[in-house]
Amino acid sequence: MKGSTESLTRSAKRRSTASGERQRLVEHEEPTGGHYGGVNDSPGALGSDLETAEDQSSKEQAAGDSLAQLKRKPWMSVVFLVMRQSYVLSLIAMMAWSITYHSWLTFAFLLAACLLWMLPNSRAWCLRTSPFILVYAEILLLGQYIFCMNLDNELPKEAGAYKLDEIGFKRFTDPCLNLALQAFYILFIVLTLRQYVGERSIVASDKTDIKMQPRTKKISFLDKLLPVDMQHQTYDSRTMLFIGNFVWLLLSKYWIFFCTIMMAVISLADVVIYRIIYMILFLIFIILFQVNFTLWRVINIVFWWVVVLYSMIVLTLIYTYQFQEFHSYWSNMTGFSDDVLKDI
Repeated sequence: MKGSTESLTRSAKRRSTASGERQRLVEHEEPTGGHYGGVNDSPGALGSDLETAEDQSSKEQAAGDSLAQLKRKPWMSVVFLVMRQSYVLSLIAMMAWSITYHSWLTFAFLLAACLLWMLPNSRAWCLRTSPFILVYAEILLLGQYIFCMNLDNELPKEAGAYKLDEIGFKRFTDPCLNLALQAFYILFIVLTLRQYVGERSIVASDKTDIKMQPRTKKISFLDKLLPVDMQHQTYDSRTMLFIGNFVWLLLSKYWIFFCTIMMAVISLADVVIYRIIYMILFLIFIILFQVNFTLWRVINIVFWWVVVLYSMIVLTLIYTYQFQEFHSYWSNMTGFSDDVLKDI
């Protein structure tokens, strides 16, 4: 009797010990996928694992993008601004070329620059016409290069009644400097063409419906010459953006005063008829501004169109009058003497 009681007591203790051990294991169970590499095959656990992996990859991609985009230094912002607004430099270079080398062939540069600057969207038109302008400029440079050679018998200075230097082909005592200056003018047109090609490639890549992995860019010799900061995607700082917007607003608001002052300065030079007309336009502008501000705002656009067209006509007449024997054509067409034409 006593032995059976002891055996029952031992079995009860074993059962209580086993249940306690099971309870302890349940309470201190190792989490799924913990130190022992367990895998939870439940659908909810798999979904949470996928979401965690996607979040981690998105964070890594964002970190990579932030590392790829660097803040531009002030001088880099100026360089990128000049490259984007290179069409202005191209138009200035075309006008400077036509003035530096006075000829009929460079007169086309002057007319093209004035017409492109008059168009509402002058930047887009200048970018579109940059290939044709560059080809024309290269032909002029190549022709001038050939004409500067020691070929007096093969390339005479006159062709009948026409002088080749007025057409655009001159012989210089120091051709190296003149050819270098013309090549310097062409450099700005090349920058405009480069900007046009780059913008077209960006637009073409944005229009593709299927996003594919970009092709690895080949590093050329010129790319190695660039600073390290310019070989990555960069962005302007807030300070440079603020300065750019401030200058833009300042010029757009007060540029009209600069143009008005220029009309007054032109009219104060030697008294001739076309400068008297500039003085009349200047006085009309100032008087309307003081008398009737509403009427002044209404006719403002028409007034400046008249000023621009009149300036182009005056510029064309003065440019063509500089050619030899051309004043005789004006005298025959108008019936005025040379003294009257000079007063005009």
